[in-house]
Amino acid sequence: MLLLQQVGVGLVRGLRSRGHRSQFGLYSTSSFGRWAKQMNQFMDQALAGPGTVANTEEVIFQFDREDGRDLRGWRVATDGGIGGSSQADVQVHSEGDGYFARFSGHLCPPFALPVRQKTPEEEAHEAALKAKKAAASEEGGDAQDKEEEEVRLGTAFSVMQTEKGLLQSVINFDLEPFAGLVLRVRGDGRKYIVSLRTENWIVPGAASDDNYQGYIQPKEGEWEEIVLPFSKFLLTWQGKVVNDQTLMNHRNLYSMSFACVGLLPEDKEEKVADEDQPFCLDVQWVKATVD
Repeated sequence: MLLLQQVGVGLVRGLRSRGHRSQFGLYSTSSFGRWAKQMNQFMDQALAGPGTVANTEEVIFQFDREDGRDLRGWRVATDGGIGGSSQADVQVHSEGDGYFARFSGHLCPPFALPVRQKTPEEEAHEAALKAKKAAASEEGGDAQDKEEEEVRLGTAFSVMQTEKGLLQSVINFDLEPFAGLVLRVRGDGRKYIVSLRTENWIVPGAASDDNYQGYIQPKEGEWEEIVLPFSKFLLTWQGKVVNDQTLMNHRNLYSMSFACVGLLPEDKEEKVADEDQPFCLDVQWVKATVD
């Protein structure tokens, strides 16, 4: 057994010394890389002994390459598909001897959402309600007011996200031993949403994943490490917090995203800007932590 431990430790140290890593961490995206990661975790835990967590941190993302390879698998989405005009981009930047990912752009003001075409059943139902209302107005002698078309406002948003299932196709990200995330970030004073898509407790598989959201507000112009416990993430559906909350199953992490979201007039005490607003979030690395 001691010989096996020595061999395993030698292999892992060899991989570490050669910098055998991918854009997602220390190891490559090959089957050998996944085996090396599992071997490393097994040997570290075996050497630490029972009742002790061997690794108190694990790197999930680290944007430290000038060539931009760390951004492979990341993409940007905005409100452009629903009528908005927000713009966003993500690029690798350097500062001193280090590199980081910069997620930046402009959020547009609230905008009118496209009108969804109604089904024949919905049109018939609305016609019946209008006829009933008109008859009630005639009986009461009140003049019928001219109805105006309701305008639904959309919320501006820009998202920096991994492709769905990307993490599972690389390495099985089992975050069960950890209590949360720690992020080294620099912001602009805005609030940002950090989203994690994880495996559903009842129906496993990426087709039935859950989306949990946490919130950070990095200081303007200052690098800081923000701890975001998994217990602070809220289960959401289509961007809204659901009433029946369940604990996050962070054993299988499918994807991650950062989002900058605008607010509608009724959601904000301050005056909503009537022009585009810039935003900027710098991310150096994301780790899982036991603290």
